Amino acid sequence: MKKLTIRPEKLTNFAILIPCLNEGERLVKTVKDLERELGNSCDLIIIDGGSNDGSIREVINLHSKILQSVLITNKGEGLSYDLFLGFKEVCNKYEYVMTLDGNNKDDVRNLGRLFDFASNNKIDFVQGSRFCPGGISQNLPYDRYLGIKLFISPLISWASHKKFTDPSNQCRVFSKRAINKLVYIDIDRFKRYDYFFYIPIILSRSNFLTSEFPVTRSYPADGTIPTHIPKTRYMRLGLDLLIIAINHKK
Repeated sequence: MKKLTIRPEKLTNFAILIPCLNEGERLVKTVKDLERELGNSCDLIIIDGGSNDGSIREVINLHSKILQSVLITNKGEGLSYDLFLGFKEVCNKYEYVMTLDGNNKDDVRNLGRLFDFASNNKIDFVQGSRFCPGGISQNLPYDRYLGIKLFISPLISWASHKKFTDPSNQCRVFSKRAINKLVYIDIDRFKRYDYFFYIPIILSRSNFLTSEFPVTRSYPADGTIPTHIPKTRYMRLGLDLLIIAINHKK
């Protein structure tokens, strides 16, 4: 792992983690939007899986006030490892930490309220949701909608003993206490996306206070899908989730 420190000290007790890989201008726009909306009210840490499209250098060259550091890894283990690496980086440094995609699908204008909701109510894990009251989903491909509604959400809710309407959404907020739980999980047990799916299950089953909060998530109107999960991998992704849910139902 290589760490690029943009600022030596944290500015606040709130941070945003963005795992990314070759997101191009979508990442650049996300960083610009975050700085416009949140200013210096939180620190941004990017976990890059080894991008080669120049997007990381472009983000650094923005001289963004919100960007605190960039962690670069070429381990190739996917989102599970990158998320774990990010949690290790922020552990015990921030009171609340948000995870977010770097592909510009999330409306950042509501994120300050999400932080406030978590901190004011002392909630350990808040899942952003397009499908709870007040949430908005725009241009979501129908196959993905069905996958969330008929497979991902029911399985994670079943294993969690807690209803989650949008658990495939990366927009989440964690307390310091929740992150301390997550960094002591054996990450070698997880590959690809299964650690991401495991998070709401283990936190709900460990008696952490959890909730949902309405967010807006938009796919491009032209039908393109910013994702690293092609349709050919849907079956493998579903199998990973099924194994996680069954193994941790008890």
